[in-house]
Amino acid sequence: MYLKLIEWFRKRSLSCYLAGIVALCTVLVLALFYCMPVHKNLLKETCFIFRPGQSVRQLAFDLEKRGLLDHPYFFIILARVTGVSHHLQAGQYCVLPGMRVWQLNSNLAHGRTKIYTITFIEGWNFKQIREVLSESPALRHLIKHKSEPDVMQLIGHPQKRIEGYLFPTTYYFNWQASDVSILRRAYQYMQQYLLHVWENRQPGLPYQSSYQALIVASLIEKEAKVDEDRAKIASVIINRLNKGMRLQMDSTVIYASGKRNIKQITRADFFSVSPYNTYRKRGLPITPIAMPGAASIYAALHPLHTDYLYYAPDYAPEGHGRHVFSQYFSEHIRLLKHYYSRIHRKK
Repeated sequence: MYLKLIEWFRKRSLSCYLAGIVALCTVLVLALFYCMPVHKNLLKETCFIFRPGQSVRQLAFDLEKRGLLDHPYFFIILARVTGVSHHLQAGQYCVLPGMRVWQLNSNLAHGRTKIYTITFIEGWNFKQIREVLSESPALRHLIKHKSEPDVMQLIGHPQKRIEGYLFPTTYYFNWQASDVSILRRAYQYMQQYLLHVWENRQPGLPYQSSYQALIVASLIEKEAKVDEDRAKIASVIINRLNKGMRLQMDSTVIYASGKRNIKQITRADFFSVSPYNTYRKRGLPITPIAMPGAASIYAALHPLHTDYLYYAPDYAPEGHGRHVFSQYFSEHIRLLKHYYSRIHRKK
């Protein structure tokens, strides 16, 4: 009886030992694969879509078909053993050269999807914003063929005009985010910044609302070429408004005509009747003419105190886009003559 018991324990120990070896080998193999590249021959970033309701098995074999995964069965086993298969999040993911299986699993489990960016540039108008949004294949396009009032309805502010109300910066988004969601964020950012600067504005400004300040900021954005000119241009605008003078800004003529730059403007454009043409209309344009950046908004609400009524391009070689400011029309004409004579000499 005693000998049989010893024999039974011996066999049991041997089977446990063998089972332990098998289990250890399995763990080592899985661990080895877990640290292996997803695909050893991948040469560039390649993205894929993991759709809602898709199983880890379907995902694994889809990746194998696309040449993004070397061992789908190991991937399935690892996802289930580690519990990742219960936490996969839908979205667009990317496989990078040299990416390890554990990195891909972690990205899928934590929803680390590919992040896209789109940038709105200071001085752009809504037409340009609409164009850059329409060119992004990662976005869902909901504003295509929509009028501006319809776009504002989608954003949630149907009573307002959209021009100038979008803050220029870089926006981050996931695959298949909507263009409306980008515009909604841009609108909210502009509202927040404009309110902050408006509440801390200089006293005595001739604006009846923050919207008028936004219009002036858009003029500064289109007129200024260097930062140090912004507050000076703001002072010129305010001085002219206070004296009842026309603003006579080329940028408003360009916007009114729908043309791209001053080189396309004709003499007739300066005499055209438009609520934007400040050569014909007194006061401000009826809306902003562009997206002003933070610096231009700040300048509109914190102008320099000057007597300037005019400015002309700096004709000096070191001008670098700056303007020369003056109080008197005669001085302004002299500066313009110097500028244009230098331009003609260059030609």
